[in-house]
Amino acid sequence: MPVYNGSRYLCEAIESILKQTYSDFELIIVDDFSTDNTVDLIKEYQAKDKRVHLYKNAFTKGIVGSLNTGLAHASGLYIARADADDVNLPSRFMDQVNMLEQNPDIVLVGAGCRVFSEKGFGKSIYRPSSAVELAWRLISDTYFCHPVTMYRKEIATAFHGYAQKEAEDFDLFSRIIKKHQTRNLHKVLLNYREHSSNRSKEAAQAIAKSVHNIFLDNFEYYFGTTRNADKFFAFQHDGIMHVSDFILITRMNLQIIRKILLDYHISFFSREVFFCTNKIFFLQCRALFSRWISSLKMILRSFYRYLLGKSL
Repeated sequence: MPVYNGSRYLCEAIESILKQTYSDFELIIVDDFSTDNTVDLIKEYQAKDKRVHLYKNAFTKGIVGSLNTGLAHASGLYIARADADDVNLPSRFMDQVNMLEQNPDIVLVGAGCRVFSEKGFGKSIYRPSSAVELAWRLISDTYFCHPVTMYRKEIATAFHGYAQKEAEDFDLFSRIIKKHQTRNLHKVLLNYREHSSNRSKEAAQAIAKSVHNIFLDNFEYYFGTTRNADKFFAFQHDGIMHVSDFILITRMNLQIIRKILLDYHISFFSREVFFCTNKIFFLQCRALFSRWISSLKMILRSFYRYLLGKSL
């Protein structure tokens, strides 16, 4: 759990961890040179619970430096990401540990989250659970809610931890998912807090730039080139596709799926692949029709303005 000047929500976040039904863990909190009373609050919990461990950065390293500090000090088999302003549901650790222990081929597991703020609870967000679909979707953006992920420590160490300053989760997961299977549990295990100081809002432009650069690396992994990458990004990330690109995008998707199946040693005729390919085809059709609908709206809008001008 990295934290910087997080005293406002820190206690609620810590207590949600300490109340987990799975109790065999160490809570590693990395303070990123806070200037408020964050450290004092953590020390109070340390005095009450031996599972709480505090590590203080000698200077502000940022979230990536703090995450890597936490990884270096972790002694367990699994790493559970947590933020200092969210609320973890009591069964989170138990559900995710069970998934990893029962499925040795799975190295990372996420879950759904429910957004909330001072105004109350908002929508619940669920991510795809299929390993094949996750590998396909992770080409252009992360499909894990980072603060509710759990992964094997040996895998994070093998991939040298976090590297990107922005979109650090997308970068790490993109490197992992090319060779190892992942999953999302189809249940909400985290209440994700939205507030004015969320890092993702302050650094939106920098994150978007990093996401696109990571996408280009991912695209090149599957095709050996970045040619037509913009067309695939428009389809997968933005849900936009020209009619003339339908066959091109179809061929791209088939090549990606073929590569994923080879990497994961999964049969093309498996039930998971059947549902995934059908879903991708549906997304292609939806992107195609959304383009037509947008064009039709523009035509109708222009026609309405023409009629309005005539009436005047």
